[in-house]
Amino acid sequence: MATGADLQAHDLACKGASLAALGLHAKAMAEFKKALALKPDHAPAYLNAGVTLAKTGDLDNAAKSCRKAIALDPDLGGALSNWELLLQRQGGTAEAAFRRALELRPTLLGTRQNLGILLSEAGRHEESIALMQTAVKRDPLNAGYHYSLGVSREKAGQHPQALPSFKEAGRLRPDCAEYHYGLGNAWRFLGDMDAAVDCWQRSAELDPNHASTWFNLGVACEQARQIGRAYGYHCKAIESEPRKPGSYYNLGLLLAQQGLYGEAAEHFDRFFAQVRGRSRL
Repeated sequence: MATGADLQAHDLACKGASLAALGLHAKAMAEFKKALALKPDHAPAYLNAGVTLAKTGDLDNAAKSCRKAIALDPDLGGALSNWELLLQRQGGTAEAAFRRALELRPTLLGTRQNLGILLSEAGRHEESIALMQTAVKRDPLNAGYHYSLGVSREKAGQHPQALPSFKEAGRLRPDCAEYHYGLGNAWRFLGDMDAAVDCWQRSAELDPNHASTWFNLGVACEQARQIGRAYGYHCKAIESEPRKPGSYYNLGLLLAQQGLYGEAAEHFDRFFAQVRGRSRL
């Protein structure tokens, strides 16, 4: 049951947060200190103090304050994410921030997933897969963990092993377009284009703005010599994501094959403009 000191500390922390939102950082810190003088174990006051200190550029003390909040209340919303961000801003890498967070709380499956994704993108597939497998084992009903495991296995070239992960993600979340898209990719790698197209069509139904799904459907129709449908799908990909260069290129090829060289040239020009634009980023 909350005591008078608890309620007063809460009010002081809320007042401090309001002052910080107005940019009155020094006054905000004064309120947080009052709250902690009343309740030295008041985790929200430490968290808000950490966020406020970060805004003033005092990253070292900000990180210490956020870590103190985590130690007092491991489930306090925002504490860990702010701490991870602060570690990166202090000059550490994202990997170092995630690993330090896991040292503090090994049960943080979301952080484990984020680290796995990071390692997968860096080509460290076995490490990534191990992290994802742990997340799946500890929370088998989380579709996102199954999907991330599938992606990690796919990037490692383990296509037969990736398929069950994508299937389970889709089973747990049949309303998620991204999971059907991933399952379609898995079937494509295994050579079953009919199953792949079925999954991509379901993905497109769930999310009509999923450009990669439309692009894949376009390529599948090209391979099946269904030129009209391929053209329509690539147009939808461009409508969904005008900066996706691949669809401009494929449309150019389709038009050139039909002898429509002027229109084909326009799409090739757009393709090269997109590529040049990306190279300057």
